[in-house]
Formats: sequence, C-alpha cells, structure tokens
Amino acid sequence: MLSCVRLLTSALAAAAAGAAFPPAQDDVHYPAEERQERAGLAVPAVLQVTPAGAVLASQGQNETCGVGGTAFGWVVLDVGADGVVVMEYDFKRWGMVAYASPAGVVRTFRKGVGLTSAIERPLYDLRGWRADYWARAYGDADDYIKQLVLNETGGEPTFAAFASAMAPKEDYGLVAHKDSATKFSVSTFGHIKTGNFTPLYTPPVGRNESAGVNVLFDPRNYTSYWPPAVAHQAGQPDQTLAWTDVKTARLGGHLSALTLGAWHRGDEKGFQMAVVPNVTHPGGEVLVRIGEPAGAGVPVTHYEYMSVLGVDPAHEDAVTRLADGGRFYAALLAHAAAVDEVLVPGGTFDVDLQYGAEGQRLMDMARAAMVDSWSIFEGLEPNYGTGVYWGGGFAGSDHGALYLETESLDQPLLLYGATAFAAERVAFYLKYFIHDADGVTPASVPSNVPGRPGTIDWHGWKTYCPWDGFADGLADYGRLLQLYVDTATAMTHVDGGAWAAATWPRVNLTARYILELRQNATNASAPAGAQGMLRGPAEHDTCTQPEYYFSINFFFWRGMVVLGRYLVESGTDAALGAALTAEAAAYKADLTVALDAAVVRLPSGGLFIPPYVNTTGPFAPFHTMIESTDAEYSNFRYYSEMLMSQFLNASMVTALSGFREAHSATLSGINRYADHLDDMPSVGYALTDLLHNRLESFWALLFGHTANYQARGTFGSSEQLAYLGDGYTASIRERIGDIDLAFCVPSASLVSIMLRWAVALEHPDVDELYLLRGAPHRWYAAPIAASHAATRFGTAAVSTGAFDAARRTQAAHVALALHGAGYHTAGPLTVTVKVLDPSGATRVAAATVSSPAVAVAGVDAETGVVTLLVAGRPTGDVAFDVAASFA
Repeated sequence: MLSCVRLLTSALAAAAAGAAFPPAQDDVHYPAEERQERAGLAVPAVLQVTPAGAVLASQGQNETCGVGGTAFGWVVLDVGADGVVVMEYDFKRWGMVAYASPAGVVRTFRKGVGLTSAIERPLYDLRGWRADYWARAYGDADDYIKQLVLNETGGEPTFAAFASAMAPKEDYGLVAHKDSATKFSVSTFGHIKTGNFTPLYTPPVGRNESAGVNVLFDPRNYTSYWPPAVAHQAGQPDQTLAWTDVKTARLGGHLSALTLGAWHRGDEKGFQMAVVPNVTHPGGEVLVRIGEPAGAGVPVTHYEYMSVLGVDPAHEDAVTRLADGGRFYAALLAHAAAVDEVLVPGGTFDVDLQYGAEGQRLMDMARAAMVDSWSIFEGLEPNYGTGVYWGGGFAGSDHGALYLETESLDQPLLLYGATAFAAERVAFYLKYFIHDADGVTPASVPSNVPGRPGTIDWHGWKTYCPWDGFADGLADYGRLLQLYVDTATAMTHVDGGAWAAATWPRVNLTARYILELRQNATNASAPAGAQGMLRGPAEHDTCTQPEYYFSINFFFWRGMVVLGRYLVESGTDAALGAALTAEAAAYKADLTVALDAAVVRLPSGGLFIPPYVNTTGPFAPFHTMIESTDAEYSNFRYYSEMLMSQFLNASMVTALSGFREAHSATLSGINRYADHLDDMPSVGYALTDLLHNRLESFWALLFGHTANYQARGTFGSSEQLAYLGDGYTASIRERIGDIDLAFCVPSASLVSIMLRWAVALEHPDVDELYLLRGAPHRWYAAPIAASHAATRFGTAAVSTGAFDAARRTQAAHVALALHGAGYHTAGPLTVTVKVLDPSGATRVAAATVSSPAVAVAGVDAETGVVTLLVAGRPTGDVAFDVAASFA
C-alpha cells in the first residue's frame, strides 16, 4: 500500500495547509521530460545483417547483437530476412520502437510505456483534500471543478489542472481495422475481447476486469506471476487492483495499437504487452507480444508472440503462438502505412506545439479519435460504437442510420484535408440511408424500409417514434445538407465536381423534402407563437416527445441557407437555390417572431431561451439544467444545435450560453446530466464559444474533455461516463455501469475538431479566416508550426517564432494556398492572427505586414488579434510575415 500512503500524505498535507487546489498530478502518459530525452536519442545505424543478428553502430562504436540482446541501450526485437532490424529503447516513462536497415531508419513509433518497474499510476484522494469535494462538484451551479481550475490557471485551463481535479476513466483500449469484421477491446490488465457483435461471434457484455467473460486472450496464461487481489483496508482509498501500478497507452501516438504494463511493488514483478491489428485479415485478427522484465530498472528483452482471432473461444482456439516477432512487427508497420494513406504525413492538418508535452498529447488524441472512429466503421458503413452501442451490418435496427455517426467522422476528416476518404463515406450514407426517388434504398440491403424520397431510412430502428419512425432529431436533415455542401465544395478541387454531380440527385430529393415540410408548416394552422414552425422530434432518446423545437427549425433554416447559397454559387441548380434562399428568409422572419415571443425576461435582467414553443403558456425557466428531461436534453443537445445553427444573434448567444453555464450545465467543463457526463453533441458549444471569443468556456471544454472524458492513455471515449467519487479504486473513477466495450464515435471526435478550430477556423457565413484564435498564452512559450488546414478558401499554414522578450516582439508567418472559391462576398478576405506574450506581461501594440497585397486593418491589445485584409477574392499562393511589437 506504499502508493496509497504517498498520495494520502500529500492530500492530507495540502488540506491541512488550506491549499486552494488539489494535489497536482503529473501526466504519466506524456511526461514533461520526453521532448528533451527524444532530442538526445539516436537510432543505431545498421551496418550489416548476419546469421548471428545485426551489426549496429553508434558514436563510433560497433556491436553485434542478436534478438534479445542489447546494444547502446537498445534491445533488438527482430531481425528480418529483408534486412530490417527492429529495436526498442525504454526511458523511465516512455519508449521508442525503431525499424532500421543498412539504408537508414525506416520508421519510429512512440511507445507510451517505458520501463515496467517505473510505472506509477496516479492516485487520488479528493475527499481527503476536501471532505465536501463531491458535494460541491455535484451541487455548485457554476461548475465547482471548472472554477477551481480557472482560479488555479489564471483563466487559461490546462490538461494537467483538470487531470488533477478528477480521477481518470479506465483505460479501455480499442484495437481495430476498418476492413475487418471483428473489433477488439483490450482491458487495463491485458484481457482481449471481441468489441462488437459480428457474424463470427456475438459476445456477452462483460466488465473490464471480469476474467473469463468474453475473453479471447488472458495474459495470466502467458506470465510466470500474477498477484492476488488486494483487500480493502479501512482508512485507505479502495484499491482492489491486483497490480499496484498499471498503465496503458497508444503505440505509435495515434495508431489503433496499444502498449500496456503492470508492476507489483511488493514482489518486484511485472509484465508488458502490446497489441496491433492485422489489416489484411477480413474476419479480424490482432497480433500480441508479451514479456516480463528480469527485475526492476531493466527493459523486457524477450517476448512471446501470439495471434488472436475474433472467434468464439468456447468452440475455437482463439490464440496461436508464433515462432518469432516477424508477423507482429510487420503488422505494426502495415497498420501505420494504412493510416498514413488517410492522414497523409505532410499533406493533412498538423500542428507542432513545442511548448510542452500537452501539445503532443493534443495532436495524438486528435488523430487517434479519427483513426478509432473509422476503424469502428464496417468498411464504409457507419457504426455508432462498440459493445452496447454496436449495431451495424444492415441488420434490423441498423444503428448506422444515425446521421451523427457519419458527420462525427467526416467533419474532422474534411477539416484535416482527408477529403476523398470523407467523401467516400458521405456518398455511402446518401446511397444506403437516404430514400431514392422510388422511395427505397438499395434493394440489396435486406433491412431497407420504404419511405418518402429524400428521407432517412432507419432500417426498422425504433419504428414506434411518431414521425414516420424517425429515430433522431429532425435537425439531422439540415446538418446533412451542410455536410453535403462542405464535402462537395472540397471535392470540387479534387475531381472537378464529379463527386458533387454523382451525389446531387439524392441530396436534391432531401432539399425538396424539407421545402415541402416547411410549406406544409406555413399552411398549417399552428398554435399561437409557432406559425410556420415544424413540430417533430429533436433527439433519439426523446423521439416520442415531438414539440415545436427551435433546434430542428433553426437547422432546417440553416440547411436552406447553406444549400441555397451553394447551388447558386456553383451553378448546380440556380433556380432551386433561389427558392431555398427565399424560403429561408421567410422562415427566419417566422422564427424570429416565435423566438421573441418565447423568450422569458428574468428578474435579474437576463434572458431565458426555452428549447421549444410551449403552446399552453409561457415556458417556465429552468432552475437547473439537470432538473428534468426537458432541462437535461436542452443542455445535452437542443441548445448546442440552436447555437451551432448560427441563427441566434450575439446577445442571444451570450444570454443562452451564460444561462446554462450558471445553472449546472457542466462539470469539469464537460456537458452533464444529474448523475453522469455526456459530451456527445457538444461541438455546437465549442464552435459558438470560439466564434464569440468565450475562450474560458472553449478551453474548459477542450481540456476538461481530454483530461476527464476521454481515457488519458488509450483516448477511448464512451457516450456516458460516471464522475462521482475518487474511484472504485484509488486511481479509476467510479462507474455507472459503463463497460469496456462502449466506445462512442460522436463523443470521440470533439478533440479533433476543437484543436483544428483553435488553430484555423473560417467563419461559416462571412469571408473571414481566424488563425490561432483558440491559442492560450502558454502555446507561445515556444515556436508553433501548423500546416495543411483545409479551409473552404484553400489550405492555410501559420507559424510563430519564439517571443523575443528583450525586444518585445514576435513574428508570425502565414502561407495560404487559395483555390479562388469559397467566397460569399466580393472581398476582401479577412485574415486574423493571434500573437501573445506568453508571460502575459505585455500586450500587442502594433503590427506590420511584409506583403503589399495585405493590409493591417486593426490590432486588438485585449485579445492579441491582428486583423489583416487581403484585397479582392484572392487566388493562388499568398504568403506574408507579420511583425508584432508589444508594450
């Protein structure tokens, strides 16, 4: 119990001293020392491969080393017939796997676990720090944890601060490949299970630590030691883990591959293992390595290797021992190559934030969320997630019909420049889930259900929903039209408009369907205050409760605006575009009247904006956002979509955002219900906060989510998540029944989108491009280098040098590759660049620009934003330097 004593001592000491913040927790997955250690690490040169192993050279010395041997601190893992040598180097808290040949270094992979004996899991005793901690977290209306963090960080939240204020969720891990039927779940202790319901095997749903339940691979069968469970001791945090220290992390930064380790401090024993997918196996296979160090302070030098298949372990042997590591290391390299085909190195969005380990974590999490999400899909078919969220395969109640799955993957793919990969998936959704002119989706799909042309085919899922079995919110239609426009616009610069033309007939049907619905609403006799509004469902869970929701009406309006504008600008169908634009204007007038009538003026002088028109009288303002179904789902989705639609003016945005955040809307910056967290549809809050410079809320959501919603090592993200308590152990949060298989695509992509927007964001409706708008001061403590942000104007890159404290100056470089489209006005293009003194001691006072085609239009000392005007509707390469002085 040494670890617990260490933690309790610090927590009680902090509490006794009246500390204003809980004991600081280090980021064990991205340690602060890594950048410096990486800079001093060199992969040995491979001079020759011989039957005895490999001749390696470093710093003028040569050593011959076979598999399992060590040279220059590197362990040789495999010597391939092709002359490629695989080596591994372990620091205390991280490591590197390197592939090298006589021709040079082939590839390196970051390994999130270092020496086994150095693993030290963070332990929490937040009740020991403050006895009423969780009562305050639950009950304080303005998010007690968020306020603690804001006070501790001076208003600029960090991952580390949020990670110190809550115990992490358990590091369940996903290992999967998009073209394999079976997806795999890896537990904290190395149990490998099937993560989905496949034709090969329908598993029972089991908890992470439950041995023997749905287990394909049990590491206890391949280790010489496994400790007994630890009984709970009175007066100590509950510590039921058998191993005193455990750690799971990504192998390769953002790949769908995992490395994990466990160590027992009393017996000085442990093991490490790694799991990678086989991208060539259609049924599903992972390759596993597992080994034990000889003692403390030394790396593992000998591994066993296995193949694990996605079969029913009760009837077939899932595990096959392999003679050596050749297949394992080949599979890792092949998986990395498959990911590279999508997130093209040097060709898709990337940002190097050199100020600290938090920067690398953000980029890895952002890319990993996309890799995991497309890996959960069954080829091109969308899927909501794993475990209880699985439901694809065009079976009855096909969860792939849920539009948010498609948007949640394809929106970040478009933002990162993986345009063709995203477009392929959008086209698949349109073909297989949108009814054609004959009222059916392809007849080859066994579960298709006839419906109105242009409507979503739910394949029999929740047929009891009253709106013709519509199993989600009608806002999906407006959001789908917006995604189509984003995809068509991006693809036009890839294939000259072929994709847009091929997919337009189905989208045309959807556009005419929403026009018909709007016209029906206009002609209908609506209750007072709801004239011209649609009445229908606004969310999957509440589909049986149709109302005159503002969210669905705002997004119908939004879809008309965006598609109408695109059809006119692109020349696809100018007549329909004009009709949509005209109807959108009339719609906005109706909605403005309805909104003004529905808004409640509060005694405090503020406004309460209800989620729908209450046809029986004024809508009673919520006392809290967790008091009722209406309140919780307004907070969860309705308000987010109302904001994301861009219908509300600035004062309404301020009123709505301020009201919810003052009435128990978040916990640790994360969207909440009464007893759990749920960040699935929070992207609307992220966009609105950034557009309206509500940066404290933007950062609280970004860093609160990455620290306390996604798993910190594996980055796994479930739909719902517990939050109360220091944990069912002292290091892992209590559960609400969440399970190891419940990965959720929509909640995973938030970090991908928010990081890209923080670096580069174009305004949805005006020709403005914001660079580094979401950057906090600490990012500027070292150079920033961002590239290949795919905007509607073209790609954008921005970099800053180190702040010159002596001269009080900072330089930024902007490079735009503009394709001449994407403009909604005659010009100019407005570009803003944020520049900050990382210390906050000085503010930007003036700026100059190097290009005569670019003019400085303003400098905002408060925000650090320099506003620039690029004349006309520029096209081609536009590059310039910004020199900012501070005072």
